[in-house]
Amino acid sequence: MMRKKTVNLIATFTLVTASSVFAQPKKETPDPKAAPAAAVKAEPVEKKWYDAVDFSGFVDVYYMYNNNPLQGNDIDATRAFETNNKNFAVNAAALAVQKTAEKSSPWGFRVDFQNGLNNPYQEGLYSTVNGVYNYNLLKQAYISMYFPVLKGMTLDIGKMATHIGYEVIESMGNPNYSIGAIFQNTIPFIHTGARLTTQVTDKWSGTFYLYNSGGGTGYLAPTEANLSNGAKNTFVEGATQHKAVGTQVKGQIIEDKLSVTWNTLYSQDGATGVVDPTMAYLAAQVGAPTPGAPRAKYDTDYWFMNHAIVSFTPHEKITLDFDYTWSEKAGGFAPVNKESAAANADGSDPYTLEKILGGAVNTKDNKATYKAYGSWIKVKFNEEWGVNFRFEYIDDSKYNTQLTTFNPFRNANAYLGEARAAEDAALAAAVKASTPALAGLSDNEVLQILKPKDYTNYGNTHYGSYKTFTVTPVWNFTENLLIKLDMRRDWANGYQFVNSSGEKSKDQYGLTLGIVAKF
Repeated sequence: MMRKKTVNLIATFTLVTASSVFAQPKKETPDPKAAPAAAVKAEPVEKKWYDAVDFSGFVDVYYMYNNNPLQGNDIDATRAFETNNKNFAVNAAALAVQKTAEKSSPWGFRVDFQNGLNNPYQEGLYSTVNGVYNYNLLKQAYISMYFPVLKGMTLDIGKMATHIGYEVIESMGNPNYSIGAIFQNTIPFIHTGARLTTQVTDKWSGTFYLYNSGGGTGYLAPTEANLSNGAKNTFVEGATQHKAVGTQVKGQIIEDKLSVTWNTLYSQDGATGVVDPTMAYLAAQVGAPTPGAPRAKYDTDYWFMNHAIVSFTPHEKITLDFDYTWSEKAGGFAPVNKESAAANADGSDPYTLEKILGGAVNTKDNKATYKAYGSWIKVKFNEEWGVNFRFEYIDDSKYNTQLTTFNPFRNANAYLGEARAAEDAALAAAVKASTPALAGLSDNEVLQILKPKDYTNYGNTHYGSYKTFTVTPVWNFTENLLIKLDMRRDWANGYQFVNSSGEKSKDQYGLTLGIVAKF
């Protein structure tokens, strides 16, 4: 009897335990009026400043073939940075370190280190011939400060790329590989100074610039005299205390369709103005020394640049960009006027009464202007392939002289060969011997009449004529490797080029294959 009760007790305990284990838990209906449980806040993680530092850079190499006689280590100055004709070359290798100044961390900086063949042509283009000592370039180095004004205001102080121009210094940032004639000839590249950029709205911004010079930062040539002169810094800026002042207004008129940019830059870099020809003439009459050039003045001896870009995107795969540049140089900054240059070409007294009354003298009112027109068509087939077109026209007809002085072939043909040059010299001598009226002319002056194609100095006579047209297929080989093939034609009035055979030509054709690895 006792055993039976024990078995029943064990069976009952087992059933109760099993039912507790396998029973479903009871679901409780939440009270809709009850307050939600407080979320557990994560401890804030302090972000270090160096976590916001970005590293980027590129390696840019190319092979170029221009149909001209330059080769080997000749400098092919028909290009801005790609000057090594018929050779492979390292255009540039660069590393950039940047921390952006923003609301959460209102300080920053940027430093661009660069080495390559294009460096010597980036600084002081208007007064300096740079050499191998400048191959290592501190292209940009500036500090940044952010201020919570409107949509944000940023102040940058240091060395920076210019704001003028459609194209930029780095080939990967342009539609074409080669730098165009407009960027090469009409504007500076790098400045030292400050800029204040204000984001007024989400679509419009304005920037104010204060540079040491309008012509750009550069170096003196490393001659013994320059390097041993303890009173002069070899780092070149403007010759006076006057700063170059620039502005930029940039914005979208139709979002993602139509945008505009307007840039200006006013500078007075030179140290001297123009000698008053009347005072110089009077001094000569009384036997006094010719007065020296006066100090340059900010309002009379200047360079004033205006530049505008209009960008139109009619389709997501097609963009049309239009570029316009107008510049005026005045007083001591302007090239000598044409009448004065022609009248004084023989080295005669530049301040005679006849020249003064005839207007063949240079005065403080002398002005020289130029215009440049550029257009780009960018077509994107897909994420990998595209093609870009560029057309440029430089009008220097009112510049007093030729603006495109970079072209080494614009004057008399220096590639005729010894035999042909001797033959032409004999011809000139025979003509002068048979025509006494021509005896006072040089051989070149006679040959300019007999053989104008080879002996005309087009740089002194043909202004307002330089044009380029470039077609560039683009292949994004990967996200980090860009390949461009420039097929370019340069031309101008008259025979301002020389082909590979040494013959004068009306144009120049060239191919440049550029490859850029970027990160």
